[in-house]
Amino acid sequence: MFGIEGDLDSSWLDGKKSSSFCGSVGFDTPAQCETKNTWLGTARARFGYAADRVLFYGTFGGAYDNIQSGVNGLVNSDKAGWVAGPGIEAAFGDNWTARIEYLFVDLQNASCTTSSACGLDAGGAAANDTVKFKPT
Repeated sequence: MFGIEGDLDSSWLDGKKSSSFCGSVGFDTPAQCETKNTWLGTARARFGYAADRVLFYGTFGGAYDNIQSGVNGLVNSDKAGWVAGPGIEAAFGDNWTARIEYLFVDLQNASCTTSSACGLDAGGAAANDTVKFKPT
């Protein structure tokens, strides 16, 4: 079996942390770093083997995400990357299926380099922060 599929997922992932490593908002006051994700879209090829009413498959393709990050207001940073994973799908009626799928998404890193959005470093220059979107 071979096919093509796409999806668009919404999310409200939002992380914040106050730290001097995020730069400062003036007078050495630690700023609050924030990273937010609102949606993720993928376009993927799917290939597999069907055994009776059960399909075992793998999928891979491209991913595109809207990431927002910053300190004093969020900066949009749309990021492209890749996605891959295995899955299993079973038919339990003429027109009904259910599936379980794992997707690993690897997106490009984002940079925050403007003082208005990212704060200042210890020397008073615009912070140059990198936001990573993959496990370390």
